[in-house]
Amino acid sequence: MFAVLILIIRKYNEHGLASFTYLGLYSMGRLMIEGLRTDSLMLGPFRVAQLVSLCGIAVWLVFLIIRVRHNKKAV
Repeated sequence: MFAVLILIIRKYNEHGLASFTYLGLYSMGRLMIEGLRTDSLMLGPFRVAQLVSLCGIAVWLVFLIIRVRHNKKAV
């Protein structure tokens, strides 16, 4: 994850991109790790930590979509 973030910082100098990418990558990792745990808090059939991770991934994707649309309008 560190290498990906360093590459993003060097290649793209845009505000928030590295932070939101960290949020998305961290959430993806947590989503996988929480699936292995046996002592998780459950909300129905879902683990709460996995739901929070899905929210983090969704925020990252929304940021990327907004960024792409904004760049298309600027061109």
